[in-house]
Amino acid sequence: MKRDILMPGGYTVNVSWENNDSWQLSHTAAAVADGVDELTLTLTGSSENEFPAMLVAFRIPKGEIATRWNANLHLDKTLLPEWGETFISELASGAPVLGLINQDDTNAMCCSVSDALRRIVWQSGVKEHTFEINTQLKFFTMPEPPGTFYQVKLRFDRRRIHFSQAIGQAFESLEKLPEYTPNITPQAGFEPLYSTWYSYHKDITDHEIEKECAEAKKAGMDLVIVDDGWQSADGICTYASCGDWEVAPNRSQDMAAHVKRIHDLGMKYMLWYSVPFMGFDSKNYSKFKGKFLFSNELSQASVLDPRFPEVRKFLIDLYCQALQDWDLDGFKLDFIDRLALPENVTDPAIAENYAGRDFKNIPQATDVLMTGIMNALKAIKPDIMIEFRQKYIGPAIRKYGNMMRAADCPGDITANRIRIADLRLSSGSTAVHGDMLRWDYAEPVESAAKQLLSVLFAVPQVSVKLAEISASHLAMIRYRLEFYKQHQAALVQGSFIPSFPDMNYPLLRGESGVEAVSAVYLDRLQVPCSKLAAGFTEVVVNASNVPEIMVELPVAARASVRDCCGRECAVTQLAPGWHKVAVPVAGDVEFTAAG
Repeated sequence: MKRDILMPGGYTVNVSWENNDSWQLSHTAAAVADGVDELTLTLTGSSENEFPAMLVAFRIPKGEIATRWNANLHLDKTLLPEWGETFISELASGAPVLGLINQDDTNAMCCSVSDALRRIVWQSGVKEHTFEINTQLKFFTMPEPPGTFYQVKLRFDRRRIHFSQAIGQAFESLEKLPEYTPNITPQAGFEPLYSTWYSYHKDITDHEIEKECAEAKKAGMDLVIVDDGWQSADGICTYASCGDWEVAPNRSQDMAAHVKRIHDLGMKYMLWYSVPFMGFDSKNYSKFKGKFLFSNELSQASVLDPRFPEVRKFLIDLYCQALQDWDLDGFKLDFIDRLALPENVTDPAIAENYAGRDFKNIPQATDVLMTGIMNALKAIKPDIMIEFRQKYIGPAIRKYGNMMRAADCPGDITANRIRIADLRLSSGSTAVHGDMLRWDYAEPVESAAKQLLSVLFAVPQVSVKLAEISASHLAMIRYRLEFYKQHQAALVQGSFIPSFPDMNYPLLRGESGVEAVSAVYLDRLQVPCSKLAAGFTEVVVNASNVPEIMVELPVAARASVRDCCGRECAVTQLAPGWHKVAVPVAGDVEFTAAG
């Protein structure tokens, strides 16, 4: 069955669904704002049946479109042919928003979908014969329990505004839906922190953590995330020991006392858990046998099925008990993207006629599980922090977590910057964290500083052994964390304006009510300091490879230059206009209006 729907903006949306007499499609199309249309699609079944495969498609002239944006595209935002690679959005992967962006960074079309739980397969690219951008959204591509009703809303934004505004407002429209009300991030979630992962991996002890945290606090870090390893005595890189979640005796003899010692340093404490894994070697494995989605021999663990109420109760009680027993401040909840069936795995519930399960739909059960975890923890400690990492970062995930971290990209300053920019666009007021930072301790301090600059517009997570780095590296860390705290409002809590997504965001900017901070990641890229005329302080950070930056000043200004360790290099007076300013690599310059 097919239907062509003329939208108020004058373009057509094509909807097709399987020719099945059991299902009827109705629709409404309306303009909700100037340049913004909304299409509501409703499938109604005469009786309980499998949902029909449904395709929604639209075409727009290519015109000046130069790139596309989705939270899962990361390093490759190039335009593809219409038959190019697909990407998905679902509960634990990405987000249901697509942006088509013009050469001048303005929006050409931003499409968002109200269903952030169910899998949607997206494909968008150039139709060679007509040179249009053809976009397709495929619904019900995987087997799922039958039903009688489905409704979804699609929002189409054609306004020629900056692409970050269009994408940001698409996410704002989603978070206004009652089912996606985001959690509030406490201020502690915006503070620099120490992570044990890259520095120690699984080889951690309470003594080493406390020693490291004493130095981390002096350097400007206010929180520690203790990662994988605390529950594993052998440190082997599998998940065979997960599931009992008892502290390994060689890691700590008294977890509560250990956490208290960290608190006494003035730092908060978060602990890592892999949510769905039940390790083959765990004592709980036999208890939950028959309540798994699938098993993985490589990781030596099975994945719990959240459709069983006893599974959800086990996990909720587990985290509540840890919070109460050890006085934790938060949890790093990992691998929730595994709460789904791989494409080559048949749902074990089908053969069992869903026996023992109170949900048939896995995403719905996962949503209830994660909502239950957050609500139970907040009832004990209202300012609890929960960290998730890409790719589970969408509108539903923001209900359960209040810290969104860039996916693992050890040592890759470009990937970290790109992932952070994408997260900032999709995360609203939720705290965005960069991937943990570690580097070669022998590299020049300016090179190490670029690791901190790659996460300038996110909360930094440092993961180097502070006693083993050089004095210059330590001084650089202290300065950069001090700089972050001084400019936090503009860097992570104000307006975020990324530029040139087709070039991997070589210019990033944040603005608060009194200042603006820009960072340039490409040699000799021009940086306009437009807010000087309004009395703002303008700070430009040189994350390029040459010791100079190009700036445009609308008014005469005083320029104060610092190097990567915060040492003042020069103070000069500059007239209005374009200037080439000498700024050390990884240093910065602060402009204030003169007179």
